[in-house]
Amino acid sequence: MHDELESSGIGTMRTEIQTESVVEILWAARFRILLMVLACSGLSLWFTLLMPDVYESRALLGPKDTSTSGGDLSQLASRYAGLASMAGINLGNAGGGNSRLPIALETIKSKSFFERYLYEFMLIDLMAMDGWDIEKIENKYDSSVYDFESKSWVRKVSLPFRAKPSVSEAYEVFVDDVLKIETDRTTEFIVVKIRHKSPKLSQQWLRFILTEVDKHIRDKDIREAKETIVFLEDQRKTVQLVTIENVFAQLIEEKTKTMILAGASADYVFSVLDGPSYNEFSVGPNRLIIVGLISMFVSILCIAWYIFEALWTQKLSLHLKESEDG
Repeated sequence: MHDELESSGIGTMRTEIQTESVVEILWAARFRILLMVLACSGLSLWFTLLMPDVYESRALLGPKDTSTSGGDLSQLASRYAGLASMAGINLGNAGGGNSRLPIALETIKSKSFFERYLYEFMLIDLMAMDGWDIEKIENKYDSSVYDFESKSWVRKVSLPFRAKPSVSEAYEVFVDDVLKIETDRTTEFIVVKIRHKSPKLSQQWLRFILTEVDKHIRDKDIREAKETIVFLEDQRKTVQLVTIENVFAQLIEEKTKTMILAGASADYVFSVLDGPSYNEFSVGPNRLIIVGLISMFVSILCIAWYIFEALWTQKLSLHLKESEDG
């Protein structure tokens, strides 16, 4: 019993000694820890200052009301689909649909749209730009990536990359770093953002993208409307029923309205509630957060290291003392 109390007292004493020693060692090393944290914070601040600023242009979009065209046409097609099928005619998707906005948003994010409309248009500014000169209000480019004198790509990369960035490489940069789309499912408002090193280019790119996707969907709907009219005219010639002829006449009329509205509407796909903005204030990188996180990490690392060193030293000294006592 006496031995157990003695060993317990020794264990408690060792724990107290260890705790007191750790505190003493950390207190003695406080200036070294502080110096290391300040040094790493200074280096991280210097590194973040070398990072180019990122600017953002945004546009607020609303859904375009299509109830006067596609909606009425879909109702007609569905209403008389059964009657037409009895006559041996399949109206198919003659009524179209009321889904321009989701299609437009997915089109903007698609690789095919990027390759067709954006790749050559923004490639140099996307891949070779080095930053924005806020004093001269002009773009800065990396001469080791693109040579403007010879108008050629000169960057040094290893396979499978090429000197001139491929569509796939440029597209990955575009969707990961440049394009941001936020949708409010309650109000159905959409915010499209373009982030880039140049505030001027971010605004120009966003305006160009919205214009091109609107034109793309408009041309597609006009082309499909023409094809549908031709289809309905051909089907109309194959039947003799007056009721079916009236159905075809109404469908053709609605498709003609679609073509007229598509050609006359300034904003065909969506309503632009707030056009692409020019923002001279950067949105990134957030240097305070970067420096703060690095400082915190270094502080924890230093404290952990000194605690580990103190515990290891104490364990070694106790082991030596026990060996001497033995």
